[in-house]
Amino acid sequence: MTSKKNPALSTAAKQRRTCLISPMRLKLALGAALLVILSFIATNIVVYDKIRDEQIEYSSRIAEENAARLSDRIKANMEQGLGIARILALTAENILADKNYPAPRDFLNKLLKTTISEYPTFLAAWMAMEPDAFSEADSTHAKSQGADSSGRFLPYWTLAGGLHVETCTDMENPETGNYYQIPKQTRKAYIDSPNTYAVNNQMTNLVTISVPILVNGQFKGVAGVDFSLDSISRAVKALAPAGQGYAMLMTNTGIAVAHENPNIIGLDIFKYDRELNEPALLQAIRSGMNYNRVVKKDGVNFYEIYIPIRFSDMSGSWTLLLAYPFQSPMESNPTAFILAAALTTLAAAAMLAWAWLIVKRHLAKVELLCQRTTALLSYPHTEPLVFPPGDELHGLSRAIESLVYDERHEADPPNHRAGSQ
Repeated sequence: MTSKKNPALSTAAKQRRTCLISPMRLKLALGAALLVILSFIATNIVVYDKIRDEQIEYSSRIAEENAARLSDRIKANMEQGLGIARILALTAENILADKNYPAPRDFLNKLLKTTISEYPTFLAAWMAMEPDAFSEADSTHAKSQGADSSGRFLPYWTLAGGLHVETCTDMENPETGNYYQIPKQTRKAYIDSPNTYAVNNQMTNLVTISVPILVNGQFKGVAGVDFSLDSISRAVKALAPAGQGYAMLMTNTGIAVAHENPNIIGLDIFKYDRELNEPALLQAIRSGMNYNRVVKKDGVNFYEIYIPIRFSDMSGSWTLLLAYPFQSPMESNPTAFILAAALTTLAAAAMLAWAWLIVKRHLAKVELLCQRTTALLSYPHTEPLVFPPGDELHGLSRAIESLVYDERHEADPPNHRAGSQ
């Protein structure tokens, strides 16, 4: 009897292992469903990032185009001012070199007056000479046109309040005299940081371009032109993006040239706006390099682009900042974003439910198969497994039946079965 039961027991162990095949497949199916759900979530994240990147790219393109146009415009004006200042300086050098030139002061006054009349985009055209720069002593021209009380030649021709002449001031002032002192020291053209000067008895924000006047290598003074910052500020403000966007123009030392707050023009912008004190940004501004970054102010994302404006043959550079607001999908259309998230969640839940029903259905069949296989292995039980054709487990059940019957046939030879009957 023992020899008859062993084959059945061996077969039962094999069938138990066989019954594990379907649950493994179902686990793979469940894993695939979970993978699809995770793919939904990953797709939403990728789409979110893609939309954000496209918004940044669009803001960047618009900012760069507008900044390039304005920087070209500002640079063209400055280059024109530099060219005019060079002509004024060169003319003064030739006149000073000719000690017999008749009435040199009158000629230079006429030159400055004509210049500012023909170039009304400038606020003023001027010269500031060293004491006794001419062959005649300054004292002989005290309080003459364009001279101060000592006779020093300092004509400042301006259109502010109508065409008239004043005198240059602050040449020796360490805070506001850079327009004179730096060209004197470097012997090079110089664009001064924005400063406030009294023009036509009104405090005016302006920027100065000055060129040294050199005769045989000897410094004789400077000639230059002034720009009113009002016109530059209007141009920068007009370029600021509508709505929450902003624009700013600063020197490479951080002095505000144009800003939405007129009270800080001429001041150190790094002290006013602490968010600019980012080491990499500071280095870019001071070195005259391009720089881009994304910042968040008052809950709004901004794409900031910093474009340097370099002036040929002049010390220093300026940096133009343009900032464009952009919003994430959640911020720009929260209703649509929440609806999309809800639909994605419902779709994921539906897929989980569908996967669970499929798994539950197949597990029930696998359990039934295992029960019937166990019964079939209970020797000498011969009841068929009964899974009709077309059922997912029909093939497996037929294979188990064949295996069991083959094992029994080998365990019980025909003569033994006949004797048992």
